[in-house]
Amino acid sequence: AQSISTHRAYLSGYGPFLNFTHNPAGEVASALNGVCEPLFEPSRHGKAQLCVYGDVVPVDHFGASSGAFTAGTGWDVMMHLGLEDVAKGLKIETVAVNIAAALSDDAAGGSSRAPIQEGAAVVLPTTMPLDALNFHAKWEVWSRDAGTYYCNEQYYRTLHAVRTRELRSKHGQLIPVLFVHLPDPSKVDIQDMSRFVMALLVDVVNAARFPGLAPMGANAASLKLPNGTTGSSPPTLPTAPAARREADVRVAL
Repeated sequence: AQSISTHRAYLSGYGPFLNFTHNPAGEVASALNGVCEPLFEPSRHGKAQLCVYGDVVPVDHFGASSGAFTAGTGWDVMMHLGLEDVAKGLKIETVAVNIAAALSDDAAGGSSRAPIQEGAAVVLPTTMPLDALNFHAKWEVWSRDAGTYYCNEQYYRTLHAVRTRELRSKHGQLIPVLFVHLPDPSKVDIQDMSRFVMALLVDVVNAARFPGLAPMGANAASLKLPNGTTGSSPPTLPTAPAARREADVRVAL
């Protein structure tokens, strides 16, 4: 029998907040939870797959710390998702800034202007090899501004953890970390967004395993959601330590 090499992806998505009772970020993370997609494997003696652990996190400082907390548990790729309701397409964020989100009565949100990490770099670039990504959709957009709210804070915290602790995937590179802003589902439906996100994850892991390999992406036609593919069970996330959640979060992503 052929052996199966399983690679692990951590995918977080923010849940509902304020007037957004349905957040596509959390819905995509839920849709892909447990999905295993084949990876490129030239060997006749084995197969490889990427399995996703989807994690829906709250829109607060606890949720923004989720990636940093779990970063050291053996992931091959980490991706965070958030909502940007004015976006016309999916925005791939390439950098995060050292500005903490602030709790505010303003429904538009706000930043505290305090640093997320004292004395740390003002800007941290993604650890994702951007040349490994493919333009899988006409509504894909690249961005250098993840905002200054919880999306940016989550991105910065995870990048800071990976970079300062030099956390690496099984292939020796720093764990690839990326943040993607999703549009309102009225512009792109959840299944299309889910296929796009899975394709990005597959491309990144393939590139780590075989440097120079052209982006291939997931086979969108064959990807069944949710939990429609066979393979290993999704990775188990360790139990989070006790943490105080903000009682009343009034900030947009």
